[in-house]
Amino acid sequence: MSLVVAVLHIGATESKYAFSFRYKPTKIYSENAFASRRQPTSVLVDKHGQFYAFGRQAEEHYTDANQKVGWRLFERFKMDIKDTKSTVRDCEGRTCPALDIYEMAIKYLLGRLMKFIRDILTNLFEESAVFFIITVPDTWGKIGKQFTLEAAVKAGINKDAVDLSFESEAAALWCINTVKEGRILQCPGHIYIVINHESDIIHITVLEATPEGNVKSAFSESCDGILVEKYFLQYFERIFGKGILQEFRKHNTMSYFDFMDYLEGKKNIDVILTQPNIVVRLPRELIEIGSTNRKRHDSSIQRDKMRIEVSDLKQWLEDGVTRLVEIIKALLIKTNQKEIQSVLLVGGIADSMFVQNELKTKLPGINVFAPNEGNWTVVKGASLFGHKTVSTNMTRTTNSKNMLPPNVISKKTTITKAKLSNKKFPVVAAFDFGTTYSGYAYSYEYNEQNIKANDTWRSNDASASLNSLKTPTTVLLDPQGHFHSFGFEAEDEFARLIEENVHDGWRLFRRFKMILHNNKDLSRYTNVEDIKGKPFPALTIFAMSIKYLREHLLKAIGRQTLGIEESDILYVLTVPAIWDVAAKQFMREAAEEAGINNDRLLLAFESEVAALWCVRHFRHDILQLIGTKYIVIDLGGGTADITVHERQPDGDVKVINQPTGGAWGGIKVDEKFFEYLEQVLGKGILEELRNTDLEDYYMLIRDFENKKRSDPIISNRFTTVRIPSSMNQIARNRQKENKTPGESKAFKADKLRIDSSIIQGWFEHTLRPLLEHIKILISQRNLADVRTIMLVGGFAESLYVQNRLKEELSGIKLIVPEEAGLAVVKGAVIFGQRPYVFASRVMSYTYGIEVYDEFDEKLHLAGKRVFVDGRWRVKNCFQPFVRANEAIPVDHCVTQYITPMAIVSLISVYRSLSVNPKYTTDPGCEYLGMLMIENPENVSFNTQEKEVSFMFGNTEILVSVKHIETGREDKLIINCL
Repeated sequence: MSLVVAVLHIGATESKYAFSFRYKPTKIYSENAFASRRQPTSVLVDKHGQFYAFGRQAEEHYTDANQKVGWRLFERFKMDIKDTKSTVRDCEGRTCPALDIYEMAIKYLLGRLMKFIRDILTNLFEESAVFFIITVPDTWGKIGKQFTLEAAVKAGINKDAVDLSFESEAAALWCINTVKEGRILQCPGHIYIVINHESDIIHITVLEATPEGNVKSAFSESCDGILVEKYFLQYFERIFGKGILQEFRKHNTMSYFDFMDYLEGKKNIDVILTQPNIVVRLPRELIEIGSTNRKRHDSSIQRDKMRIEVSDLKQWLEDGVTRLVEIIKALLIKTNQKEIQSVLLVGGIADSMFVQNELKTKLPGINVFAPNEGNWTVVKGASLFGHKTVSTNMTRTTNSKNMLPPNVISKKTTITKAKLSNKKFPVVAAFDFGTTYSGYAYSYEYNEQNIKANDTWRSNDASASLNSLKTPTTVLLDPQGHFHSFGFEAEDEFARLIEENVHDGWRLFRRFKMILHNNKDLSRYTNVEDIKGKPFPALTIFAMSIKYLREHLLKAIGRQTLGIEESDILYVLTVPAIWDVAAKQFMREAAEEAGINNDRLLLAFESEVAALWCVRHFRHDILQLIGTKYIVIDLGGGTADITVHERQPDGDVKVINQPTGGAWGGIKVDEKFFEYLEQVLGKGILEELRNTDLEDYYMLIRDFENKKRSDPIISNRFTTVRIPSSMNQIARNRQKENKTPGESKAFKADKLRIDSSIIQGWFEHTLRPLLEHIKILISQRNLADVRTIMLVGGFAESLYVQNRLKEELSGIKLIVPEEAGLAVVKGAVIFGQRPYVFASRVMSYTYGIEVYDEFDEKLHLAGKRVFVDGRWRVKNCFQPFVRANEAIPVDHCVTQYITPMAIVSLISVYRSLSVNPKYTTDPGCEYLGMLMIENPENVSFNTQEKEVSFMFGNTEILVSVKHIETGREDKLIINCL
């Protein structure tokens, strides 16, 4: 997977390029020397038809080349392009194939861009590590994309490493992800206009968000722009006479371009409108030409200065906005678009509050907004588009050929004991974010033993009382895509909306946590589906959920205690121990988006913290003995999370086996129950019930949840499930219409009697792999003396589950705490009180970094020899820090001393199941993520030695960097998304 996305934007009047890294897609790198001065889209061709220069350099060289026969300057050629057979005209009206000129422009920008990237990184950086995005005007359509792709390939870009983005869609994507008001643009059915002001051209595009999370274009057209510079030029011609500027340029080309740059600095509309008049300094050459052409004396000109009344400019701008609004309204009528809800303003005038307010006044009832730095919105959005394309269309790879090469010189490595923080917080709060249910608990420093769990979750359905200490992990969004409610409140409100038939546009998300389990393609752009199957960004849904729990917690604390600030709270967020590092990072980023400070957030493993609760509050003699080993099984709705512990002195715990588990949670039983209902009552009956009476649908699910946990399935021959009356009626209607195989004898009135052997089969579907796994686990030599299992989690409350474990695991003592579903969240509070209670953990992988090693022909492959920093070295060397199956203490710290080679240092982190990997390209080696360190440009890299320290014994891999010369320390994140 490419780690760098680079954007080429060939605009109608000016061009840009930039790049960003996958691990931080919203940080855009652009070359100051190129970006600080407007670069016109101009190509200079010599008399042999060969490319000579681009941009301002092309225009400046054309001054001299003008004396040479056959030299040709192509300006503002982009809008003449219609298809691959189009021609463009030079300054003198001579034509040339558009494809050739566009290829030259792309090739030049590509060369500049790659040089810029290598200046930032290293000369060893290869173009194959880049995925390119080239922007395309919406008015070009598919033919324009075909033209651009052909030009890009001719310019030397691999066709498999490039994609094309319509400019309006790119702008919308940036706003959706970075502007608060922009999120509304992703709501299905939301229709909006993108006004892209590019110099003296305005592109108007109408877009509609689709249920699949994409956009479709209704139409796109262009019109004249509202350009301050254009007003100035018109004013000059009014004073000096028509054609004055063309004559000025012809005889004084360099002065003309300097004057255009000067006017560029005068275009800030909002600043201009605060002054009574505008003063423009005129070039001497323009005054001389103008003095002969000017027909009348104008008092606004005094020597080399021209004063322009601001009121005149303001009227001109107002007229321009009025013309734009008239064009928009005419286009809406022509294309039958009536439901425009928003206007997104980007480009040259996007930053002007005057223009924004004029549009708001002239388009009442329509939301008008603009991002900061509107001139770069298209480029930035195209970068996000590239990262989204790479993340969704390409799978992660273990092949390092597309990874960024190390650009640091690695020196010595040391192993030390880190000093662990013992900072105490007035409040420790934990969130148990579950697949089916979520909740929180907290404690105060002055009374740590008293751990409070929220007990105020309420539902309109009496059958939900079983779950009063937790609430469903369910999110409801309103038609604008805004958060409405969570938990029981979300389910009940959506049921009411359906009953009143006013639910159109509302979206309900349930049981979405499993999207993170074992997802090798997880990224920031991963979607979750609502109950109708329509996608929405997963990160946003997770963040909304955590934010709701956080705000609910703060209200609860505020009702009980005065003087507690949020900065006094340490948050703990539980995750399955078997989750991959990318899933953990995803949860951390969601929590950060929800408003939780990263420095006050811990991630806790669910099975580990559940054991802390059991050990503290259930005084079984066996659990208090030093050296006792026990297995903890956290059986939730989605997964079974299994860890093995050993009691240590002073109350500490040693994790003595890798975390294991699988998708063996309670929802597997639910799935079998749903399949059975459709067999008995007809296929599609559940969907019909959900669409017509959601309240009854929830009642059915909650009633079965009660049965699943508490019903004595083994002792009873039948289990009876109450069928809602609405479902009963649907079933009978279907039987009349012959949509079902006939009435089941098990179905009587409002009850469905199910043979217990059938239900036992549903349980066995998920319990069988769990039991087999546990048997294999305790057969290991180091676990042969394990005689205790703690069973926690919501699914652990099932009597059938408990009985099956007792039957199959003879000789093992099974401990199930009361309210087993709360063991995780309460144990997480204990973990927050003592974050280092787990003295060590066993590594599932060998972790290390990719380095250049000294080349030794006896040890290394000749094909991996490279010349770096004046010496022969070996590329792709795996430098291990910790090894698979190794027990690593919580304070174990590996420090790598490095010297940077470039402005941005990149360190690639790898892992392997092998204990002794040699190269990062070995089978089984997997690229994990990237560390980035920015280095000062004005200091020699040789003097910028740094200590990069890794700690692997925690629930997350912790990384910090210390700048040796200054002593400054920073936290780093291994970016895996």
